[in-house]
Amino acid sequence: MRLVEDSELQHLMGAYYHEDFETLWSGLELYLQDDPPEDQRRLLAEISVVLADTSRTDAEIGAFLHGLGCYALIDDEPGGYRGWLEEIARRVRAHLGD
Repeated sequence: MRLVEDSELQHLMGAYYHEDFETLWSGLELYLQDDPPEDQRRLLAEISVVLADTSRTDAEIGAFLHGLGCYALIDDEPGGYRGWLEEIARRVRAHLGD
């Protein structure tokens, strides 16, 4: 999976899910408070690119996110990493009112 240099997904994973986040959703809540709507829309587009590749296993998506700096372990969550990204996108869209 390739994303553009300075990707918004990399920003979310590396800055808000790197090491010190309280809950699975606390990083996203902070991101939604801190980052402007145009960046959040870029994040949605990038998540769509990742999710569009249905040949990737959940383990491959997890490895990709960990490569972006994500320390969240989603293995035991319903839907795994793919489901987590889908829920992130849903919450961002709800936040934006889209």
